[in-house]
Amino acid sequence: MDSIKKLDVNNFLKFSIFLFLLIAVKFFIIYAYGNPTPYWDQWDAEAAFIYPKWINGSLGFLDLISLHNEHRILTTRLLALLIFELNGEIWNPLIQMFVNAIIHSLALTLLLYLLGKDLNKKQQVYFLLFSLIILSIPFGWENTLAGFQAQFYFLLLFTFLFLWGLSNYEVGSIKWWISLFFGILCPLSLASGAISLFAGGLVLIIKKREYKSSGFFNILEIISPFILAFIFIYLTPVLNQHATLKAQSLQQFISSFLIITAWPYNNRLFGPLLVQLPLLIFSYLFFKNSNYKKSDNIFIFAIILWFFGQIISISYGRSIGSTSSRYLDLFSIGIILNFFIVLRFYQAGLESMRKRIIVFAILWVILVFYGFISTFKDLLPQLELKAKQSIVQENNVRSYLCTGNYKFLKNANYLEIPYPNPERLRGLLDDPAIRKFLPKSLFDSKDTLTKNSNFSCKNIPLIKLDLQRWDGISGGSDFVSSKSIILNQANGRDFFNSNLSRFNVFGTYKNSDHDVGSITFQAVKGQKILYRSGPVAENQMLLITLNESPTTNLLINLPVSTDWAILDFNDEKFPERFNATLLDLGGQWGEWSAIGLSK
Repeated sequence: MDSIKKLDVNNFLKFSIFLFLLIAVKFFIIYAYGNPTPYWDQWDAEAAFIYPKWINGSLGFLDLISLHNEHRILTTRLLALLIFELNGEIWNPLIQMFVNAIIHSLALTLLLYLLGKDLNKKQQVYFLLFSLIILSIPFGWENTLAGFQAQFYFLLLFTFLFLWGLSNYEVGSIKWWISLFFGILCPLSLASGAISLFAGGLVLIIKKREYKSSGFFNILEIISPFILAFIFIYLTPVLNQHATLKAQSLQQFISSFLIITAWPYNNRLFGPLLVQLPLLIFSYLFFKNSNYKKSDNIFIFAIILWFFGQIISISYGRSIGSTSSRYLDLFSIGIILNFFIVLRFYQAGLESMRKRIIVFAILWVILVFYGFISTFKDLLPQLELKAKQSIVQENNVRSYLCTGNYKFLKNANYLEIPYPNPERLRGLLDDPAIRKFLPKSLFDSKDTLTKNSNFSCKNIPLIKLDLQRWDGISGGSDFVSSKSIILNQANGRDFFNSNLSRFNVFGTYKNSDHDVGSITFQAVKGQKILYRSGPVAENQMLLITLNESPTTNLLINLPVSTDWAILDFNDEKFPERFNATLLDLGGQWGEWSAIGLSK
């Protein structure tokens, strides 16, 4: 586009550094907390639908634009197929996350360039620095750590291209039609993309009113975004299962609207006005002052229309959980836009006004950062919980694939498997066509990494665990530390509630023998733990996973040990470093297990 042609070397360098740093931050989050195990909607949308049809040659265009809940996710499906094919027809959500991070970063950098290209050098630095700080906060982690969320990022990318094109190019020109094509891709990425079309239509009305002599405007071309928006809205179904998520009253809608517009500041009374004040002032001046109706300002106003349209849509359609992590990637655009407008006011303001604008800018930035700081304390626990849950989900799916024991899925608690229905998940995992392209991380040994529908566990190394009598006293540095616990999904002890002076006891017995659960900890070859079980140990197991390569697993049936005994990891088949998960899958009399880790 024209603006990109005018990009000078200094701008290119600054915006390229911003893009690189933003991608690096997102990659770090994915590396630290991501997991290649498919999650929730991915099983139906990818495993059961798009990939089998792609492989057998029956995938058609109508399949690509078919509904996924209320959405038509053409762009996400095309990207998934591209990654799938480039990865040798092996499904890998982790690669999807990395690619999504690049798309999101490109979309944000594009917006910042289109907005900030005319700022002076110092203001550009302030703009990029502020944006980098805000956008590096992982408030949108649900999208970042999901391979199936590219639709949010495509919506941003195509919206910015669409609204810029309609704000700058003459109606009916080739560039205008290309921009309209980007607009059509918005609702083919996410249902709320229809709002982008509405915003574009309003842009054309504004341009026609202000530039009557700038060229011939065809009425059909002007109203085409509205026509397209109404078509997509008409084709969007109303799902009964999502009815409870919608605003049930005007009061609930207004409450959600105020919560969103106040974000990240948690105050519905004053927050919306304080956070969105620059946008409101700009919108007032846009209508009041004809000098504001330049193409660049029309683009800014178009983004404002789109932004508030998204807020209205989510306030009604997702009133329950309106500030869920997945939506914050959309709302963050408002924060960036508000700060940019403050910079524009400073650049265009009189000298006498600039000191006041600086004071306002400082106070506004303090308010925004205070809001983020107040919510930041919850982010790290959420990320850590997501990572731990993913490990448990991966272990349970992998263990089922290895053993065929349905208890790994059926007895799992909520979010301990990556799909809400264990029976449905078992059916998908048992499908030979699906098993061929499952992520490699879900298989147990290097011998089973190929696309082989005849998966078995016969190549898993067998390890014999010899229990040594414990004298009730010995301990020391050769025992695994309690600090090595990664995830405790059992939260129990042993049946006898043992009190060991040098060890902390972690077990699966809470209220009765029917309790089940898992405990994951890190260990090193040669270390020891204390172990105890009930009189029945048929469903007590130890899952060993390599830290460096989660595709290599050892699944060990644990023996009965009614007294505390020492279990050591000295066998030569143990890896040097590994994660160990104590699994209690038994819900019958006498079935429980516990471990003692050094204090």
